[in-house]
Amino acid sequence: MHRRGFLTALLALSVAPRAWAQPRRRAPVLRAVFHLGAATRADVVRGLTNMRNALAALGDEPADFVLVVHGAALAYFLRGAEDPVTDELAAVMATGRASWRACARTLEEHRWQPRDLLPGGTTVPSGTLAVLRLQQRGYAYFRP
Repeated sequence: MHRRGFLTALLALSVAPRAWAQPRRRAPVLRAVFHLGAATRADVVRGLTNMRNALAALGDEPADFVLVVHGAALAYFLRGAEDPVTDELAAVMATGRASWRACARTLEEHRWQPRDLLPGGTTVPSGTLAVLRLQQRGYAYFRP
């Protein structure tokens, strides 16, 4: 009987530290697609500000925000544009929790080149399709 009590106590002590040592569960990654196709600089800046504010409000919580730009909005994401959103975009990208994609179809329509994009951008064949695919993968949709 004494031996059984000893083994029970030993088992309890060996299991208890594991329960205490369980890592805290991280919050799930918040995934969102921000869709910009607006024609005015103010609308584009508002969208980038929405992204930056949401990331700041999340604090240390993990996030994966994807900005998809097409149509008239893409004109503000080009090097050498009259009034590019270079600083606003850089502030969002500096968080390390966002990326951006440009519609190749819009680039072609305007005879712009991928090399003309502001830093960090990648092209997708269709901005609309990119948004739809991201939504299909569970990304929340936001259009400012």
